[in-house]
Amino acid sequence: MKVLVQGILMFLVLFNMKPVEAQTGWIQTQINPGIGYNLTATDSVLYASTLDGVFSTKSDGMPWFSKGVANRAVYDVIKTETSILAATVDGIYRSVDWGINWTLASDNIKCSGVGGTQGNQVFARIGNNLFIHTWAQGIFRSADDGLTWQLLSVG
Repeated sequence: MKVLVQGILMFLVLFNMKPVEAQTGWIQTQINPGIGYNLTATDSVLYASTLDGVFSTKSDGMPWFSKGVANRAVYDVIKTETSILAATVDGIYRSVDWGINWTLASDNIKCSGVGGTQGNQVFARIGNNLFIHTWAQGIFRSADDGLTWQLLSVG
């Protein structure tokens, strides 16, 4: 009898549930879900770091547009007061026109995507200081909006 009651309860629960997808409110956007790493936003633009560069959207996530640093794995992006920074294996790229043009701001800080940088936050901010962590080089700090970087030491 106990097994029959449990079976009936299980049947009622399974067939009266609404799909979870309809309850969450999340919608997959057009960007390939296998290539995104991290996001940063301005007041009106969302930027995504991907295996194929930086992409942006101004609306509700559809559509996404390539914003440069093309054909490079970008492991993280961050908005500063005057620019957008992108961490790559080649170094840190900087855009002062919100992704239209990019320049290599520092080629001595490299994010390889190995040992913790791939898929993780690479940039951080405390006050006016920006920080970036790398796999084999350590942690660097910039006090001038990403123009110059200083390797931090322990102790």
